[in-house]
Amino acid sequence: MTARGGSESAAKANLKLRLLSRSGFGTSGMLSLSSSFGDLVALWLADRELQDLADQTKENYRDDIRLHVLPAFRYFTLGEITTGRVERFLKSELAVSYSRSKHSRTMLNLLFGFALR
Repeated sequence: MTARGGSESAAKANLKLRLLSRSGFGTSGMLSLSSSFGDLVALWLADRELQDLADQTKENYRDDIRLHVLPAFRYFTLGEITTGRVERFLKSELAVSYSRSKHSRTMLNLLFGFALR
């Protein structure tokens, strides 16, 4: 995508406006970059309840998120959760145990995959 303007800064501003207004960018769905991580978790957990999963699996998902993932990202919006933040979190989980790190990584993959869909 390109944009023009009378100056470089005007062209950049026009480009940003075009990007924000293009179809599919934050204009549909229940989540946006300004949605909280907690909103994503709530929607994902509600979706899991509708899935044909064993009750124990659903409980494990809820526990892993409640005890490990949510505390690390609770106060961030989705737009603020960067690759670096996730990487630091996973390294801190790995310092505790490999299993915990793996579970947290799986939960984040499931959550963000859901958010993208």
